[in-house]
Amino acid sequence: MFTGLVQEVGRVLEQRMAGHQCQFKIQATTAEILGLGDSVAVNGVCLTVTRKGKGWFEADVMPRTLQDTNLKYLKLRDYVNLEPALKMSDSLGGHLVTGHVDGVGRLLGLQRERNAVLVKVGLAEKLLDYIVMKGSIALDGVSLTVQDVERNAVVVSIIPHTFRQTRFQYLKLGDYLNIETDMLMKRQSEKEKGPAKNGITLEFLKEHGYWK
Repeated sequence: MFTGLVQEVGRVLEQRMAGHQCQFKIQATTAEILGLGDSVAVNGVCLTVTRKGKGWFEADVMPRTLQDTNLKYLKLRDYVNLEPALKMSDSLGGHLVTGHVDGVGRLLGLQRERNAVLVKVGLAEKLLDYIVMKGSIALDGVSLTVQDVERNAVVVSIIPHTFRQTRFQYLKLGDYLNIETDMLMKRQSEKEKGPAKNGITLEFLKEHGYWK
């Protein structure tokens, strides 16, 4: 679990592809506080540290994860947002982020507005059910508030500090961003659609006397 507050912008040192396997080596001072097996969000994608050294760590990426996220577009020396997993004692400054990306959007606009930057991202229509005005959204792992929802697009406003402390400062129009919608909105939307026809839930077990 993460908060969407990026701790560091790292850089891709190596990308190794062997058959269906993919490994990334990331340059980051954050590696000093990471242990083997720890979770870390890379552009909002939850990965596991498999090796580490002074100023770097490595993580494996499963084929499905590579397919469903913008990690497949990363090149050597590209910048990535990094956040170690949330500890129980940490303050929740952003919102709860799982690191399980819902889809990939494309940067459609960057516009300065006084002391902020408006970021417009095109996204699949299926994700709009989980996005509301003033609601939370994670873009490349950054916790942001939705300022506007348009047809197949979402607009967020980024303060200068966040812009400077994340990979947003390096983005160009057309770049891909990982999108994770608010888990509370997803849960509410699923409830409104009614119970699934297939699958066993805790509510199902309670209703039929299998769970007290």
